[in-house]
Amino acid sequence: MRISLVRTGGVAAVRRVVTIDTEALPAGKAEEIKRLIRKADLAGLSEPTIAVGPSPDRFRYTLTVEEESRQSMVAFAEDRMPERLRPLLDALWREGEPESEPPGTVTA
Repeated sequence: MRISLVRTGGVAAVRRVVTIDTEALPAGKAEEIKRLIRKADLAGLSEPTIAVGPSPDRFRYTLTVEEESRQSMVAFAEDRMPERLRPLLDALWREGEPESEPPGTVTA
């Protein structure tokens, strides 16, 4: 399973990216991430892309989970983050190796 979390925006407009392949994690950590993904129930979120308009100085998140041929993606503003995603996002920042990019950087 491959998971990508991108955070953009904020006061400094820094883009932060973390990508995790559960195959590369120790078994216990991989199972914890998978458990948090199941608990988050991405497909069951009532607001698949939560876009309410610009929120100055707020972060925006895009979470993508790829497993075999399936892909789930949700995007949301910091102030509209579904609570059930918070433990997953915390674990991803903790387990991954975040990369920060200067403002204006475009990653292909």
